[in-house]
Amino acid sequence: MGDYLIQRRIVYGAAEIKDWNSKGIIPPARGGDVELQVREIIRGKPQMFSYNLRKVASGWKIYSHAAWGVD
Repeated sequence: MGDYLIQRRIVYGAAEIKDWNSKGIIPPARGGDVELQVREIIRGKPQMFSYNLRKVASGWKIYSHAAWGVD
């Protein structure tokens, strides 16, 4: 497993929900969702990933993820 650093943590409020949901991404965002923008080092190369999480009765669940800025 590579090294990682959470570079940004965003708790979704009205503006983030509106932006996410305007793109038609499924599932739609809800208030309190959290987006983590994470820099991971994989095989010596830095790469960026976003993970969207939602708190459910059993804990936090990833409901969306994306890689960006990846070679």
